[in-house]
Amino acid sequence: GSGNEVLTDNGDGTITSESTFTYNSGAVGITSSAGPSMSFYNTATTETANAIINFIRSDTSGADNHELGDINWAGYDEGGGLHTFANIHSEIKDATPTEEAGILEFSVAQNGDLATGLTLTGDTDASGEVDVTVGAGVASVTTVSGDLITNGEDVVFQCGTSGHPVVEIRNTANDSSSPTLKLNNARSHDGAHSDFAGII
Repeated sequence: GSGNEVLTDNGDGTITSESTFTYNSGAVGITSSAGPSMSFYNTATTETANAIINFIRSDTSGADNHELGDINWAGYDEGGGLHTFANIHSEIKDATPTEEAGILEFSVAQNGDLATGLTLTGDTDASGEVDVTVGAGVASVTTVSGDLITNGEDVVFQCGTSGHPVVEIRNTANDSSSPTLKLNNARSHDGAHSDFAGII
């Protein structure tokens, strides 16, 4: 063989050195009191060569809702119970040929259970459309640091509580300035008579 190869048993006691490694017997564990780690070193000098981790479901009869893989982060709570505190989950939404769409969910523990806080859902019949759901229930709070720009046609605030939703523009600066609501018809410099600047 060559240097830096893996030794494998062919099942009859014969040892073979291989440049690749395939393991077909279940779980693999890495244990270390110093904090186990696994690194992928990419020694390529080209732009397109990159390190890849693949989760491949080898069942060729793909179907909707087939789960494709999970990454879990687990630890012990103060009572000594093992608990999953964070999770990334992927599955097939639509397995129809030429209409394939997937789902990717990011979840964290809350009140003892996992709850999905971010969901990416591919559209099955429109190119360039991925729906995003943020939060896990109406009590969730989404904070955006920095500016927020939307390129869609509508922004809808929806709530089933009486007297709501409430839209508040808050200025926290300790000075005499005030918040501003600006309606900006940002067309080019060919404005015409009776053009609307905006409607409230």
